[in-house]
Amino acid sequence: MTFNLKPYDLLIEKSGGSPDQPVGRISLLTKDLFENNTLCYSNFIHKIRVDTTKVDPSYLFCFLKTIHNIKITEIMQSQTNGIRNLIMSEYFNQSIVLPKLEKQIEIGKEANRRRLEARRLSEEADKVLEEARAEIERMILG
Repeated sequence: MTFNLKPYDLLIEKSGGSPDQPVGRISLLTKDLFENNTLCYSNFIHKIRVDTTKVDPSYLFCFLKTIHNIKITEIMQSQTNGIRNLIMSEYFNQSIVLPKLEKQIEIGKEANRRRLEARRLSEEADKVLEEARAEIERMILG
């Protein structure tokens, strides 16, 4: 069961958040997520599916993630009873810069490459730190 989810759908958090975490976090469902997983989403999430002849999902993901990271989505929120809600009409009425599709694809691929490289470097740094901790422990207890 996938609740009509398809690769390259975007999921946006429309309710929840916290005082330090505004709503509006976005995710892009990649093909590999569908291989061995059952996917669904809650009513706190909104699915976005784009016309891929006009918009590259990876580009849109990067654009909307940037909008969230620089806190523009904060002005598109209401808060009741401690729960933040994204005002979807405002979110969907924001201006989105759309270069030609070929350029969108190029930008999306480059952003994805950089994200993967950042993840690899982070994992490598974690491994080096763990090895250093183990070495210090051996020196102290040794």
